[in-house]
Amino acid sequence: MTREQTETAWTTGNRAGDGYDPNDEHGGDAIDDCDELVAALVADGWTLVHRADSTDEIAVLEAGGRVIGIGGDGAGRGPWAVVLDDGTDGREVAGG
Repeated sequence: MTREQTETAWTTGNRAGDGYDPNDEHGGDAIDDCDELVAALVADGWTLVHRADSTDEIAVLEAGGRVIGIGGDGAGRGPWAVVLDDGTDGREVAGG
């Protein structure tokens, strides 16, 4: 997936109600900053595929074939994630 495709899939999935608190992926305390949460997920074994270079972009991470996008929740409450590929059959799940 290109950066544009991941951004579109994240937005579409989020609008469809497919988003969730990505702190659930990380067993630690709730982290309210996207960059800090991405760093914690990388420390937990996720691979950073695309870094968010601005607050208008999402970070894309992969672990075991599962791909998630993490961005701001749009309401100022911190990071929000959407599964872009669930890793079970190679098909995209958000926005697809």
